[in-house]
Amino acid sequence: MAASSLLLVLLLFWAPLGSLSSPTFSFDIHHRFSDRVRQFAGDAWPFPEKGSVEYYAALAGHDRVLRGRALSETQNLTFVDGNATFMISSLGYLYYTFVSVGTPNVTFLVALDTGSDLFWLPCECQSCAPASSPNYGLDIMFDTYSPKKSSTGQTVPCNSSYCEHQSECSKLAGQCPYKVAYATANTTTSGILVEDILYLTTENTSSKVVEAPIVFGCGRVQTGSFLKSAAPNGLFGLGMEKISVPSILSGAGLTSNSFSMCFGPDHIGRISFGDKGSTDQGETSFNIDHSHPTYNISITGVNIGNSSVDVNFSALVDTGTSFTYLADPAYTLLTNSFDAHVKDKRQHTPKGGVPFEHCYHISPNTTVIHVPRLNLTTKGGSQFPVYNPFVFIKENDEFFYCLAIIQSSEISIIGENFMTGLRIVFDRERLVLGWKKSDCYGTNSSSPAKPPAFAPIPSPHIIITPSSFPSGSPGAAGTDKQSSALAPSAAISLTSSSSTRIILSLCLLDTIQALFRANSIPSNKMDRYQRVEKPREETPINENEIRITTQGRTRSYITYATSLLQEKGSDEIVIKAMGRAINKTIMIVELIKRRIVGLHQNTAIGSTDITDTWEPLEEGLLPIETTRHVSMITITLSKKELDTSSIGYQPPLPKDQVKPLPDFDYEGEGSSGVGRGRGRGGRGRGRARGNGPIHVDYNDGGYDNMGRGYGRGGWGRGGFRGRGRGGYGVRNGYQQGTGGYYDEAPAPPAPFQGRGRGRGRGPYRGRGRDFRANGPIHADKRSEMTPDVEMKEAAQLQPPLPSDSISTAPSLLQHLKEIALLIESGAYLKEARRIVRAVRLTIMLRRKLRAPVVAAFIGSTLPAGSEAYSRLLSYISKEDEHDMDVDTATSAIQVPVKNPVPELEIYCYLLVLIFLIDQKKYDEAKACSSASIARLKHVNRRTVDVLASRLYFYYSYSYELTNSLAEIRGNLLALHRMATLRHDELGQETLLNLLLRNYLHYNLYDQAEKLRSKAPRFEAHSNQQFCRYLFYLGKIRTIQLEYTDAKESLLQAARKAPLAARGFRIQCNKWAVIVRLLLGEIPERTVFMQKGMKKALTPYFELTNAVRIGDLELFRTVAEKFSSTFSSDRTHNLIVRLRHNVIRTGLRNISISYSRISLADVARKLRLNTDNPVADAESIVAKAIRDGAIDATIDHANGWMVSKETGDVYSTNEPQFAFNSRIAFCLNMHNEAVKALRFPPNSHKEKESDEKRRERQQQEQELAQHIAEEDDDEF
Repeated sequence: MAASSLLLVLLLFWAPLGSLSSPTFSFDIHHRFSDRVRQFAGDAWPFPEKGSVEYYAALAGHDRVLRGRALSETQNLTFVDGNATFMISSLGYLYYTFVSVGTPNVTFLVALDTGSDLFWLPCECQSCAPASSPNYGLDIMFDTYSPKKSSTGQTVPCNSSYCEHQSECSKLAGQCPYKVAYATANTTTSGILVEDILYLTTENTSSKVVEAPIVFGCGRVQTGSFLKSAAPNGLFGLGMEKISVPSILSGAGLTSNSFSMCFGPDHIGRISFGDKGSTDQGETSFNIDHSHPTYNISITGVNIGNSSVDVNFSALVDTGTSFTYLADPAYTLLTNSFDAHVKDKRQHTPKGGVPFEHCYHISPNTTVIHVPRLNLTTKGGSQFPVYNPFVFIKENDEFFYCLAIIQSSEISIIGENFMTGLRIVFDRERLVLGWKKSDCYGTNSSSPAKPPAFAPIPSPHIIITPSSFPSGSPGAAGTDKQSSALAPSAAISLTSSSSTRIILSLCLLDTIQALFRANSIPSNKMDRYQRVEKPREETPINENEIRITTQGRTRSYITYATSLLQEKGSDEIVIKAMGRAINKTIMIVELIKRRIVGLHQNTAIGSTDITDTWEPLEEGLLPIETTRHVSMITITLSKKELDTSSIGYQPPLPKDQVKPLPDFDYEGEGSSGVGRGRGRGGRGRGRARGNGPIHVDYNDGGYDNMGRGYGRGGWGRGGFRGRGRGGYGVRNGYQQGTGGYYDEAPAPPAPFQGRGRGRGRGPYRGRGRDFRANGPIHADKRSEMTPDVEMKEAAQLQPPLPSDSISTAPSLLQHLKEIALLIESGAYLKEARRIVRAVRLTIMLRRKLRAPVVAAFIGSTLPAGSEAYSRLLSYISKEDEHDMDVDTATSAIQVPVKNPVPELEIYCYLLVLIFLIDQKKYDEAKACSSASIARLKHVNRRTVDVLASRLYFYYSYSYELTNSLAEIRGNLLALHRMATLRHDELGQETLLNLLLRNYLHYNLYDQAEKLRSKAPRFEAHSNQQFCRYLFYLGKIRTIQLEYTDAKESLLQAARKAPLAARGFRIQCNKWAVIVRLLLGEIPERTVFMQKGMKKALTPYFELTNAVRIGDLELFRTVAEKFSSTFSSDRTHNLIVRLRHNVIRTGLRNISISYSRISLADVARKLRLNTDNPVADAESIVAKAIRDGAIDATIDHANGWMVSKETGDVYSTNEPQFAFNSRIAFCLNMHNEAVKALRFPPNSHKEKESDEKRRERQQQEQELAQHIAEEDDDEF
């Protein structure tokens, strides 16, 4: 193939754009001289150096050959707005792509031609190009097509609208012939027309994206240049006739009748079928000659800088021409005006075949270039901006920039260089050309184009730095030096005593690598993928090796490293880190060196490649792999001398810069410390005395203090919010502050206590004294020990407690007691939020509940002779009671509450009921729930409402598990009436949902709707109950054919549901998918790819695919395959309704694809398996016409369905309705968010004055002093 030809490598992406627009098929395009094509072609094709004279000469030579291209026949072409009549040549083509056709699919390398219409392939060859040739530069064997070998292939009959040579049909037994003659060297192709499936796939895959029915030529005889290298494996027509590929794709309803092409920098861009552009793009109409339509526009003026040139001419928009060609007078007027605006010296045209006449010299000392703005004024007044009218050329160590506009004798052509940085839209429906600034890496990107490395894109008065010049230019030389010196710079910085340079160098490496990654894969494409989690490799770690991560605590790393070097006697440690953890590692190393004397350091840096696999979230995309270049650092710290010749070696720091840590052992008297906790409620105290050593273990990885012991005062931090303060001994050395929430259970107090204070808020207040000892006190750090080991040793070292003391070891029983205290305090203070918190803590502990624990808790909470006590214990199994020896001993000295509050009794019922359901003792749970409801009817307290709502739920759930849900329907109605009379709104919400669930369980949708419409509604108190209500409402609306309201309710329920409620969200999505299909919508692929839902939604994904393509046979297969799943989900009856939608979708596709089709063919394409398919098809078509699903008529006499011309949906009110619904949705979400805002209770009060604040603080101090004195007197 000639060196001037170009290759286009296309990568196909397909993604649905919604219900109002057709899909878009996008291809990434590459210039033949790009790096990617260079790797693909190897050494078979010559590749001149970019930016060289030979490079631009090769492009210009190609343009001269391809200047005028025949549309389909050897005829003259006259533009509407003038210009001379000329003959168009078609030797050679600019772009190529791979396509797959037939079943099984066969791949072909076809040439792309915007001037041709027919798509033809070598087929049953009598005279074709050879299957292989060294001129191609490809390691493949070209295929040939045969309709006999394809199960989906068939010949086009003579009565088809595509058949233009019907007079010659008799010679071929009803097969439609074709013949296309080209002007160049008697180049022709002839054969018959066939119809088959075109697979819109990527270059290297056989994955099915979409099967497009296509009519193309079976080329049996090729002549002229087709036998050489012009189109060795077929031609892909992109013209404006109905036989062209874009016309057939739009006629089949696959895309809109429009496509766009975008040329980005370095010859990388996109072509998108179905792209109709945007509303804010510039536009001008085409000049159409209906006998031979082309993409021709009118130019009414040229703007250069601040001046304008009035000129009127027409130009062909040709994406296959490298440069722009203008005929006089337009060429002379534009170039003269440009010369007047450029201040640089005009230079002669470089030698070597470059056709540019207006070139300008760049002196070696030039650092900035000012270029004028260049815009074209089109017919209608829109401005066509030109971002890349220049090329930069090097000749004999001199540099030029030339205006890439070439004088033409007859025709004006807007070439690829004028379209760089723009997305050019060829709207064939509206017959307009559109354009908008784009970087060509995103579908709707409007960012400016990225400048190529060899040809910067100047803009008006932009300063062009020398680094933007091509390789080898004066500016590029400095850039190359800087790049090549990068690694030595990092190495030299390691010899410095400071680590700041290391951080900067490594950050620079990461930044450069991030730029390469950003250029390799556009970030706006990756939002359509999700990364596949890779199993973490378990690599062994040496004892003296520390791996730093961004999540680890700095203090813990320092403590562990110090213990290795000092306590364990290691001579050296190795610290490793990657990526963002490098900065943290440098800081840790510097801190360690300043705590331990005489540490030698050796640093090594490097990088590694990490390959990530990404799976697509949209249909039509393929998995891809990306490679990340991550920096690494390895630092060795050693007590012994390391290799001083290493480039990363650093000697130890001077001793005056190192502050060694003090020893951890101190001999002396242990003194008593005082601890105290305060809170609301009762008061308790306990103390212990003894003699002996105290050994304190702590695992916070922090700093040490020169005190005698550590402890915290009393039991100030409990099951509520708490703040504690403590010190390390009596010396003035270190003070520590702690604080925070501990919602689940009380924290275990320190086994030994030093001097300090603890303060807590809660229903009780306690105070305790520390253990007094005479002897040595040891404080050891055990950062590397596990918590279990530490607790075990602490228990062994703890001195014996008096017999009358209470065990403080944390246990499940102790947690339950704390929850009981929380409920009791909530009942006394009438704070329902405390009870809500208690219920939440109980749910967290439910998996740990055992029969002995529950029995012990009931025994310590309820009076032994009460009815609830005996009844609840009867439901609990007595086995495994020996497991509670320790806990029951703990509670033996505690006196049960004689008269517990009703909330505590109801909570015991709830706890036992949850335990029985978890143990799958459904009969006992059923009896327990009935007893709890009977007891609940006699309690009318608002603090019980939270517990009551949970009891209602488990009451219904226990009967549902025993398949006797209908028995309690009357009780639930009575309870709902009782909750309404008691103004228990939370109970009303819960009971209404339970009643709806009860009715829907037995398919009583009418009764459920009557109850829902009559029941009072108010502001939701529970988000969970509100989500359930929306889900049940959506199901009711779906059954009652109110699909729009059902869709809104189901989607809102799925959006409001917690992320942890995966099962509920799966059910919501299943019903929402069915409802959207019934509405005629197609859910996005991301709905089925949600994390944790992909497997559960697979049946509905396949069902959606069948409905989308309108294949009735596939729909029937999917319904039978997953019938059990649909039955269990109770969606089988809804899926039966979808059959009409499938038929309607298929019929709509047929109506769009065919202007006239027989009813028999309609029945065959719809796959109607009935006794009289033609009559059924006629009835279906008539009903679809009556419902407005298709715009067609029926010719009963001939048995045809005649489709009318499809209107433009954007000229109707449909887009307005769609935007209105989206805006309303956003406004509703905003209003709900504002209503959900909560403010502090005292936010409306005035700010406290300084005088009042001082008065209040003084009163608090006096009260604290009085309490302290009172405590000391009692000690």
